[in-house]
Amino acid sequence: MKRLPFLLLFFTVWQSSIAQSPIDFAQLLHKTHTDRTLALFNYYGEFVRNQDSVAVFADVNKVRELADQHQDKGLALEADLIELHYYNYRSDDRLTELTERALHLIQKARNEEALWLEARCESLIGTRLYSRGRFESGFLHIQSATQLLEDKDPDEYPIKSICLYQLGRVHFEFREYRSAINCFGKAVEIGIDTGPHYYRMSNLNTLAIAYRKLGDIDSSDKWFQRVYDFAVETNDTIYPILSKGNLGENHYLKKDFVSAEPLLLEELQEAKRLNDPRRASNALTILGDIALETQRLQLAKTYLEEALHLARSTNESTRLQFVYPVVAKLHGALGNADLVKTYIDSSMLMKDRVEREFDRVVLARAEQKLELERIATQTAKLEGERKLQIQRRNVLIGLMLMFLLVLTVLFVRFRAKRNKQRAEILDEKAKAEAELKLAKAQLNNFVLELEKRNLDFATSTEDPELTSEKEGELQQLHQAKILTDDDWTIFKELFENVHKGYLHRLETAYPAISEAEKRFILLSRMEVPTKQMTQILGVGDNTIRQTRSRLRRKLNIETVEELLEIIARI
Repeated sequence: MKRLPFLLLFFTVWQSSIAQSPIDFAQLLHKTHTDRTLALFNYYGEFVRNQDSVAVFADVNKVRELADQHQDKGLALEADLIELHYYNYRSDDRLTELTERALHLIQKARNEEALWLEARCESLIGTRLYSRGRFESGFLHIQSATQLLEDKDPDEYPIKSICLYQLGRVHFEFREYRSAINCFGKAVEIGIDTGPHYYRMSNLNTLAIAYRKLGDIDSSDKWFQRVYDFAVETNDTIYPILSKGNLGENHYLKKDFVSAEPLLLEELQEAKRLNDPRRASNALTILGDIALETQRLQLAKTYLEEALHLARSTNESTRLQFVYPVVAKLHGALGNADLVKTYIDSSMLMKDRVEREFDRVVLARAEQKLELERIATQTAKLEGERKLQIQRRNVLIGLMLMFLLVLTVLFVRFRAKRNKQRAEILDEKAKAEAELKLAKAQLNNFVLELEKRNLDFATSTEDPELTSEKEGELQQLHQAKILTDDDWTIFKELFENVHKGYLHRLETAYPAISEAEKRFILLSRMEVPTKQMTQILGVGDNTIRQTRSRLRRKLNIETVEELLEIIARI
């Protein structure tokens, strides 16, 4: 518990040590991306670039919380961009990781249809890749940013002029001066009042230098004068004297030494004040050549000795390449032939070194371009193969679906046909059952009618003397036709309706059976009892038993049960 005050004190000190953000992000809620971009230019270039991760990510979290609380998607994307800038400024040994982060955010921007964010990310990763020697990749990303904003209003997209400047710088550094001038000119047409001051001044100044590189000194003069006027108008502390020095160099190139010298002297004084050996060496070299041209050898020697010293201190081949020929010229005027040869050789060596370095960069870019094209070709091939596989898969799926569709149609038709057939069968079965039921009813009714008729007949013709003649009953059964031939015919038709083909099977199997035996068999098939059978046929019980016995003998059957089984089976 005693350590608690110390911990609280430590936490308080630690919290107070975190740099406070210069931006009130709440003021950016639901603002346009244009408003946010203009408000955050310096924040990105100064705070995010120079502060540690604790301070920067405190801002990132703060912005995300605000965006989430107020449902501001644009501000949430701005938080992603702040984070990307942080990694960009610290990506010297993590370029691949930075590239992946940038590409991920570019894809997110596309998904969110946030063109401003896509262009910002393309510009950022492009300049970083280019500065790290990935010339072609950097160029392509910078070009992509420029193309995204090509037809957009610069008032809505403040970085449009910056993207044009960045693309112009790439062209300029690869000595593609016409293309550079085109980009710088478009940036100027947009308006030099938009964007950070650094980009505006650098755009105008590099445009003027590009014209000088092409030998168009008059156009170069016009743009250097524009640089000077705008620098004075904006109270710039660097470009007024810098533009004077450049104008002085242009006068020098036109052999107007009188106009050139005072401007170059101002440039020299400013360069020394700023301790800038590059600018000082350049001004001294030109002033030394002017002194040589105007026959002031001692002054020329003073200028050129200092120029040579400063150029060597920069250890830059381009500075030495510029100063060596003028120093050789000085020694020529002084009559030092050996030194003339030495400095001319040194000049050629520096020129060769500069050209070889430029050629190396050009070659590296060309190789990178070929590699990117190879990758693009391979990617396109893989993409083509992927699309072909997808196409084949889709065709296969289509065929399978078509096959399933055909099977489904056939199955539906088959099922419909089967259901129809089943319905027809059931209908026919029901109809047949109904007909059979009717036929059975008709047959049973007919049998009952015969029974009744024969019973009535037997009653009306009863004669005790006749009925006692047992031996004549069997003959009566054999002669009986169920009272009449018409009755027998009707009976057989009704029986046939109920038991299809029975008579035919019976006559085929047992051709020796008599008509009387057939009548007995048909009535037995109907399971008519013996008593009822005697009434139907108009005979006595004994006659029925005799007929049954005769059939057993004919069919070689021992029991009545077997006889009845055969009758049922026919």
